[in-house]
Amino acid sequence: MSNYAAYQQSQNATQDPRHVEYRLLGQVTAALITAQQVWEKSKADVEAKKQVVDAALWNRNVWSAFRTDLLDEGNQLPKELKAQLISISLFIERETNSIMTGDADFEALIDINQQIIEGLRPKGAEEAAPVDQTAEQTAPTGSMSIDSRA
Repeated sequence: MSNYAAYQQSQNATQDPRHVEYRLLGQVTAALITAQQVWEKSKADVEAKKQVVDAALWNRNVWSAFRTDLLDEGNQLPKELKAQLISISLFIERETNSIMTGDADFEALIDINQQIIEGLRPKGAEEAAPVDQTAEQTAPTGSMSIDSRA
């Protein structure tokens, strides 16, 4: 199953797309934070390097699925917002390639994800807990969706 198909399948769950996107970004950002913490160790430890690569690739795949959805003609987000989000997804792809070549900049990827998570936070909702330091992190519902068809 392709990453986009998995993303589409998760959107068909009972949760609205914003909730799915918010939770997914929370999880992938937690994985990036953990990968950032083990980055130095990863140079000498195969398991740590695998964790770094897995987190970076997961994040890239999430943003690739977002980009695919943003390019779909059924996506009704404003053109300017779509263009900005597509640009972000391309930046994330370049940064992921840098991580793969050993030039890690997790901070930029984490910051972007955390800003998008904040935009997905439901209006009037309590302050959600910050992204946990574990990949099992889940996040609450949101108010901005990459997929505006819902």
